[in-house]
Amino acid sequence: MVGVSGTGSIVAEQFARLGFGRMVLVDPQRVETRNLDRILNATATDARDGTFKVDVAKRAIDALGFGTQVTAIPANIVDRDAVVALAACDILAGCVDGAEGRAILDRLVASQLQVLVDVGVGAVADEDGSIDQVDTAVNFIVPGGSSLLSRGVYTPEQVHAERLARAAPEEYARQRAEKYIKGRDEEQPAVIGINMLGAASAVLELIARLYPFRHNPDPAAFDAVRMNLAEVEFTSDTYEKPCPVMGKLLATGRREPLLNLPQLSRKI
Repeated sequence: MVGVSGTGSIVAEQFARLGFGRMVLVDPQRVETRNLDRILNATATDARDGTFKVDVAKRAIDALGFGTQVTAIPANIVDRDAVVALAACDILAGCVDGAEGRAILDRLVASQLQVLVDVGVGAVADEDGSIDQVDTAVNFIVPGGSSLLSRGVYTPEQVHAERLARAAPEEYARQRAEKYIKGRDEEQPAVIGINMLGAASAVLELIARLYPFRHNPDPAAFDAVRMNLAEVEFTSDTYEKPCPVMGKLLATGRREPLLNLPQLSRKI
């Protein structure tokens, strides 16, 4: 799992309660007071102490007593050790907002022959600040098929911008502060209900692939599943064309440089 904040903490909770035997959690961020309203199992003490979000999730999963083995990695997904740990997993779950994280997940799917369930949520405010649009999207990615890139979930330009941002993180954060609601400056949005819906949709999409329960048996019919809560609409899409970019990485495994990214090269 990459990202254990608003949606990720909910997905992690579900995976643990469904009986996953081993989980790898990757997230570099610490708990803050402003996100206590949407991170499951986080407390005011965690915010005061600056507890890593992965440690909060691990603590909660360990407390269940199911025997789930949890590896908590408080690092960015662009860290080589994080990528190596993720490469050893069977299933990837992406709960990130950024383009760079999704680009790494795309490359893992192709090179390591893994599957990915990616979830995103968002809202748009109109001119007077009221909510105009509320959406969730779940994308299921398989090796050799379309990718988050080819589906337009992110662009190469966005990935490049985020990489450059690491050289000046404070300025980047100032200019592009994380917001759940576009068009409204709100540090503590009441989005846990939306996050719950998006996270549950992602987990159910994975279950539908492992234990088919839909009347339509073709999983490709549900490559992407979207919910527009403002219009109360539920739609699904099929993506038939394989991604030409990620196709070049298909089944390359751990060939160096890892994921064909120089920044992930083995340090000498």
